[in-house]
Amino acid sequence: MTRPLATLVLFIQILALFTRSLAIAHPPRQVTRNEHAPRVPQGLLGGLLGDVGSLADYLGEMGDVMAELAKALAEGNPGQGDYGGAGCKDVMVIFAKGTTESNTIGDTVGPAFLNATLAALANFDPATTLSFKGVPYSADFLGFFEGGSPEGSATMAYMLQNVTAQCPNAPIVAVGYSQGGQIVHNAAQILAAHDPSVLTHIKAVVIFGDPDEKQALPNEIPPCTIDEICHSGDVVCGSAGKDAGYGSVPRLGLLLATPFIGLTLPQHLNYQNQTEMDDAARFVVRTVFGESA
Repeated sequence: MTRPLATLVLFIQILALFTRSLAIAHPPRQVTRNEHAPRVPQGLLGGLLGDVGSLADYLGEMGDVMAELAKALAEGNPGQGDYGGAGCKDVMVIFAKGTTESNTIGDTVGPAFLNATLAALANFDPATTLSFKGVPYSADFLGFFEGGSPEGSATMAYMLQNVTAQCPNAPIVAVGYSQGGQIVHNAAQILAAHDPSVLTHIKAVVIFGDPDEKQALPNEIPPCTIDEICHSGDVVCGSAGKDAGYGSVPRLGLLLATPFIGLTLPQHLNYQNQTEMDDAARFVVRTVFGESA
């Protein structure tokens, strides 16, 4: 298949997925909930489900999803690609992968940033320990066009809250790539509304290819602790613009960027180059441990 034809096919597929998201975003149906399923504790998650509202309708039983996540976290079960095992470490990274990526930390930026962070920490102090956990969510195009998967956003918010509760003295680093950047933004906004104290434990934020690049994070996260990496020519970066906030359907900026996504994939898919990984990892070490690190 020639490149122009392949690009056209990709565009048609993306547009079809977006059209489908419009059709199912607010389905006129009653959700049946399993009364015998394990329930998530009240508090933050109760607020999350209330905020997500109709978005949870087509994602299914959000409560069951979060209960399974809570069980996995309590048992210390790692996801595919996770690093560091259970327990508190000197640095706790929560990473949200990009659209279509597999494993919990994805296939490209996640593993590359993990390795770069390990190298940067070893250069700073070989005794420094690291936990690097991925957000388990279905990173599909529907979530991207919604401004970030509601399931993934709620999951990351819960993971950040859980780390804060379990390891109150450990600095947290929130990282995302592509749709994962949307997840970082959404999780931060959810926590700002329901448990803002968690945000004060986030000592650094790194986002690669962020569709929400032009949207500020909550005030509890100082701008000097945020590293946004966007390639020139990557129209996915900042594509959400300043249209409606979390949970709106559709995201106008994302729709307008759709015809160009296929044309700019090389610029959006090469963030795992060594120089950028090393620079971002050194930024994390300096931000977490001080400028002299």
